[in-house]
Amino acid sequence: MDTSKEEAPDQTESLGLGLKPGDPHYRAYVGPPQDYDLIAAMSFNLLTTLGLRQHHALLDVGCGSLRIGRLLIPYLNVGNYFGIEPNQWLVEEGVRREIGEALLQIKRPRFFYSSSPEALIQAGVSIDFALAQSIFSHCGLDLISHWLSGISQLLTPTGALLATFLPCQKDSLLTGWNYPDCVSFHPRQTWALFAKPGFDVSWFRNKPLSWNTRLEGLPSQKKEGTPLGVNLGNSLHPQGHVYDQDGMHEPAPRLLLEVCPVCGEHRFTTKRILWPELIDRWNLSAEEVDHINLQQGFSCANCKNNLRSMTLAAAVKSAFSFGGNFKDFCCAIR
Repeated sequence: MDTSKEEAPDQTESLGLGLKPGDPHYRAYVGPPQDYDLIAAMSFNLLTTLGLRQHHALLDVGCGSLRIGRLLIPYLNVGNYFGIEPNQWLVEEGVRREIGEALLQIKRPRFFYSSSPEALIQAGVSIDFALAQSIFSHCGLDLISHWLSGISQLLTPTGALLATFLPCQKDSLLTGWNYPDCVSFHPRQTWALFAKPGFDVSWFRNKPLSWNTRLEGLPSQKKEGTPLGVNLGNSLHPQGHVYDQDGMHEPAPRLLLEVCPVCGEHRFTTKRILWPELIDRWNLSAEEVDHINLQQGFSCANCKNNLRSMTLAAAVKSAFSFGGNFKDFCCAIR
């Protein structure tokens, strides 16, 4: 069959680009469609940095069209993803257009079509992590209190809830669900960590949270003698355990990486990732621009892996106490 004249899919239409948050499109309804991928990636990275592993059970509050679910469902073990959402059509569209029915058969996530945690409590759900991305930022205090109380009954003794808020100078007097409007106005959202008494916070207390924070105290790193990466800035408030997306106020991090942990190369390249129009659109500070450009634009001259990939490779090596480079590690485990 001659396909030379077939047109490429209209991604502007299929991805909802140009639509406003709340518009009746599966991506636009849950937030800015142009940030659909970015919000999912930030949420997933934060969860795994705080310790989420495949064997944990996770509740996605207001899972919508599976913006973050499309990353979490494949990552978690069978039956470990729970999503609650009052709009069933959003979940169905997310399944149809993002993950497919085959993945449902393999991973068997459980969905609850409800606006109340009682449905989960009655089902006897037990979870290690809960995520409420862009949910409490549209809730009055009555709903926030109701959900905090409900989720606390679902969390294991070592569990934790991550939720975004829009901080302001005083508590809002609004009640109920306010969408697409927000309960209060702030240019960036703030992550808050609600942890059960058994949740381990000792490894990041009173220190910046970076990709290698958990590894800084490991003996294997100290014996190897090569720093694993760079400090990517304060992401967790040392007193309140609050992850603030507008809180990167540290100077641009000093480079500590001397050898590529993937291939052993000593030479590195740098390039700017962000362009002026995007920086203005996102209202990024100079410090934030430096962080992103370093994380994504600093690369090994040989294997081309960027700083994030190199740091993850170093973390894997450290976990297995492997002293060589990641390339040799991959050959050794075959």
